[in-house]
Amino acid sequence: MSASFEKGLVDLAPGLQAYLQPSGTWGRSNAGLISDGGESLLIDTLFDVELTGEMLEAMRPTTADAPIATVLLTHGDGDHWWGTELLPDARIYATSEAIEEMRATPPAVVAAMIAGDLPPDLREFVDRAFAPYRFEGISPRVADEAVDTQRTFTVGGTAAEFIPAGPAHTAGDAIVHVPEHGVVYAGDVLFVDNTPITWSGPLTSWIAATDRLLGLDAGTYVPGHGPVTDAGGVRWVREYLEFVLEASRERLARGMTAQEAAFDIDLGPYAEIQDADRIVVNVDRAYAELDPSHAPRDRVELLAVMNSYRQPA
Repeated sequence: MSASFEKGLVDLAPGLQAYLQPSGTWGRSNAGLISDGGESLLIDTLFDVELTGEMLEAMRPTTADAPIATVLLTHGDGDHWWGTELLPDARIYATSEAIEEMRATPPAVVAAMIAGDLPPDLREFVDRAFAPYRFEGISPRVADEAVDTQRTFTVGGTAAEFIPAGPAHTAGDAIVHVPEHGVVYAGDVLFVDNTPITWSGPLTSWIAATDRLLGLDAGTYVPGHGPVTDAGGVRWVREYLEFVLEASRERLARGMTAQEAAFDIDLGPYAEIQDADRIVVNVDRAYAELDPSHAPRDRVELLAVMNSYRQPA
């Protein structure tokens, strides 16, 4: 499944492009552009204003004559929408759950965490994952309108289907399907050459979302992180999630805590995938699905545990 890829715009089909950011790790997300008939639709922005501005400049040869009128946000994580202040004239759409997450976690929250006095494990993780970005003073636009059922957006003569697909990675994931060209912009329902992370789940719901992706029978899938792929990349995510769920089930039956289970699991072929430490979060969410008495741990707390996971025994 491994594939190298470069930063910047990739042509997918007439009028369809993806903007990719290697290596796909924390904050290095992808976006999409659909242009036809003198207008454009953008799928997601990037993590901060600087990165989003660079992307929009790369798109300018297209958008100068086909301005971005519509933005579809695939979910509420900041790396997919915190650049929206650079699109003041566009109409922005997302699911209701995504909008709730946007309002709950503005960039000032992460900026304060970066600037704060943190325990060593959390400090090390935050510096590695988030310090490269600039969140101070940015004011992203939350989506203008919620879309909670499948809806077709028309860009010139091109139909783009906005399809709610969560809960999965987050509570409010969505994908964008362009049937005419067999292209799917999958957001963070799909990670390629990068370990998926289950902030919401349940994992069975995310597995169902991958089945929905496969059911579209597309030839091209743009992940939220990583290189463009085909159905094989979608199947890999499904297999990884099934592996986590089954490994968690076995260790729960043996009386292990979620953290003990995460540290005990032999990742096998998944051990060499980027950000393998996300097993800590994924097992915590799997336990919440399998055991009603297990309360999912706070995201920030789990970041520190992931850092511990990375340390040699």
